[in-house]
Amino acid sequence: TTQFTGGCRGQEHSQSCLAALNAHSPADGTVALRSGHLTDTSEPAIFQCTTASMLTLTSALLGASTAMEAAGTARSMLFASVPKFSPPPPSSPTLAPPPSPIELTCPADIDAEIMKIYRGGQYDACPAESFYYKHHPDVYDGYEGCVGENGLHPCGQDGFGGADGVTTYNKQFAYQNGQCVDTGYTMETMSYWIMWGHPMDKKELLKRTGLNPVISFPFVRGPYPSYGFSPNSDGDEADLWPVHQEWLYYLGWPEGDLDHYGAYPTEGAEQSMDLLYAAKALELASTSCTRRMYILAEAPAYGYDIAQAARWANTRSNEFYSGPECECFPDCNEPTLTIAPIVGHVVGDPFPEAVGGDGVTYAADSTETNSPWIETMVFPENPTGKVKTPLLTVERRVCDGVYVYPMYFGANNWTVPSDLIPDCSGWAYSITKVYSAAFRAGIVTYKKDQPAFATALGRMASRAASGANGIYSDMAWMGY
Repeated sequence: TTQFTGGCRGQEHSQSCLAALNAHSPADGTVALRSGHLTDTSEPAIFQCTTASMLTLTSALLGASTAMEAAGTARSMLFASVPKFSPPPPSSPTLAPPPSPIELTCPADIDAEIMKIYRGGQYDACPAESFYYKHHPDVYDGYEGCVGENGLHPCGQDGFGGADGVTTYNKQFAYQNGQCVDTGYTMETMSYWIMWGHPMDKKELLKRTGLNPVISFPFVRGPYPSYGFSPNSDGDEADLWPVHQEWLYYLGWPEGDLDHYGAYPTEGAEQSMDLLYAAKALELASTSCTRRMYILAEAPAYGYDIAQAARWANTRSNEFYSGPECECFPDCNEPTLTIAPIVGHVVGDPFPEAVGGDGVTYAADSTETNSPWIETMVFPENPTGKVKTPLLTVERRVCDGVYVYPMYFGANNWTVPSDLIPDCSGWAYSITKVYSAAFRAGIVTYKKDQPAFATALGRMASRAASGANGIYSDMAWMGY
């Protein structure tokens, strides 16, 4: 017998939860149930349960400084007895049956309990753009409290710019002598950096959904990851794209449309876009004389790490086309490919022009093989939210889908306008950025009916996930 703290998630479960709690309540009738979503930060009801065995979520499991605490009572999670699983002997041709599922004797929201320890989710008392954190004694004098999500700088405000940012952006608090000192500025009078994922929607999303996001998955693999990075491969990532397809269909993508694409894992939408640029540049360099590429985007638009995309493409310079009609001949296989900064274009104006590797000048809408132009689009555009119209042919277009979520389509009754999704050679997606850009995981896709591009993208994605670049981690995708 032990005391247990728990609650019920969702009004629809309140009666069944209440019945379960009452079945284990003490005779004095002290049990109470707080129904509704977990938006009330007060202590959940304390009730009593008995079970044949007990597993306590301790600091060793959760990484917390203490075990779960509430109202001076040790908080435990109770589980039914679990049959012991005995591995088969080495000579056994088949595995023994799996153990019976663990059954919770009492209802509990483990995610909420974990968030309560770390003062996050529905138990977050820090302002937007900050969270609760305890520094090491050698860092900021062991400061404990609200810190900026950027840089973990002390005080409950965005941490962009660090200590210098307090003055640069007229922030509300300055960290001095171990204290957060009021500067006299307010949320209304300070300046904000609105770029690169600032500000995020985390605070509002938690408030509106009542969720307590906690990531958990079994840590069961021992060897290095092994990815295929080629069309129809049977590498570790085989399940990744089908699962992500289901997610995109749920968000509003036209059913069946994604069957025409394949995909590789990435570290997020930004890396995915750089890989798309690198792959498209490699494809063009492998089929034409052109070595100086230009990227067209309807203004306004933002950029990526174009120089890195060029470096990736140059690692396959042995695949570049070489012919006497090329200006680069006979040195066409040297790693000389470059990509110019993104060229902004205003619809209605004449298309910009650039010289191809054959010495001919091409307008951006040219379909000639030696044309140096690639089109980039963000759907919907950031920061305007505009749904833009494609300008070039699909073979020249790569797209950023990091914002393909209903929350960004308020003008379309909060639904993804499936009929306006552009047709693109490849797409970049992030798995978590709608909530957090800190967790780096994404997808890059390619059209199956563009084999040269699909092969080029596989080469680039493999390069980005090589051992020298860290190898893509199981933790970035297996549990999402």
